[in-house]
Amino acid sequence: MKNNEDYLILKIGNKAVPLAFVEAYSSFYVISSGNSNRWPGEVLRAGAAILSLHGENITVKAKLLTNSDQQKEIKDAMRAKYGNMNFNKWFSEISRIIKFSQTEGLNEENINHYEEWLKDEFDSIAQHYDHHIYDNLVNNYLRERSLSLMKTFFPPLQRLMEIGSGTGTETLEMLKSGHEITAIDISENMNSILRKKANDANVSNLLTTMTVKASDLVNYEKEFMNKPFDGLYSNYGALNCEANIDAIMEIVHKIVKPHGKIVFGIFNKFCLVEMIAHLIGRKPGRVFERFSNRIPEGASRFCIDVYPYSPAYLKKLFSKWFNIEMIYGCPVILPPSNYSFMIKGRINEERVKKADIFFSKMWPFKFIGDHTLYLMSNKK
Repeated sequence: MKNNEDYLILKIGNKAVPLAFVEAYSSFYVISSGNSNRWPGEVLRAGAAILSLHGENITVKAKLLTNSDQQKEIKDAMRAKYGNMNFNKWFSEISRIIKFSQTEGLNEENINHYEEWLKDEFDSIAQHYDHHIYDNLVNNYLRERSLSLMKTFFPPLQRLMEIGSGTGTETLEMLKSGHEITAIDISENMNSILRKKANDANVSNLLTTMTVKASDLVNYEKEFMNKPFDGLYSNYGALNCEANIDAIMEIVHKIVKPHGKIVFGIFNKFCLVEMIAHLIGRKPGRVFERFSNRIPEGASRFCIDVYPYSPAYLKKLFSKWFNIEMIYGCPVILPPSNYSFMIKGRINEERVKKADIFFSKMWPFKFIGDHTLYLMSNKK
């Protein structure tokens, strides 16, 4: 950067972070490269920041840019301003584009914007979400495993709810099996992609989408109780975005018919293979990160805060509302998805998957996997 006019100074506590930027539509735009930076999470969580430009402090609102056309426009403007060489050097891994809009000052209403941030994160990755799943050996295996279990566990032609449907990596296959599904997700961009997939597969008549988060189900309790679901599932995500899932379980119990089937795939509090992978990867500080109640954005492989839950806690919670029929770990031998590079091309994938399935229902393996799958039935 040539001079002070070429960059903004982001002030976070005692830190001053210089940022390349472009100005457009009366706002400033910056790019966060990679997932190791801590400042994006801090400003997006707060929804506001203090910037310094030309020596003058400016109070701004902070929001993730989610529109793909606008993202391209900002990238092109940044490249034009700083040149291809600098752009490629600084932004080899583009993870976020953040919009800073000037505001009068920080006040109570913009102290915590976590839910808005959560929605924006998923809206921003919606176009690339399928690549994240299908191009990763372990993420792909997670879906194969849960779908295999659900197709056997749920009776045919059920009316189901899915919490955290994303772009439909599980939804579409369940629709093709003849199930009628109400798919809820916090991201409208995800829902839009899911609806297009269902339409292309000629199963859109079986699909209803709702743009809400898991804890918002309480607002629809009476509506769903009037016509309860045959079953419900939520795998690998939505429930781990919730700091308190206890109240959600009560709602699930109320909106699912007695004896209706329920499947939850939940991020586990203890993952032995991950702990070993952290040690091999020379990251000893991360070995016990899941033992905390909350893993903040940036401290794990996710772009959001996640809340791991132990099998002991979940078994006690679930037993209040559901009958637990089977518990599986997934995966238990394969490493978590962020360490899939360690095994790619070095193992016989099909043999290892079969071994993973074999051990997944055995003690203690079923309790020490990356995620734990609970297959249950609703109590009366």
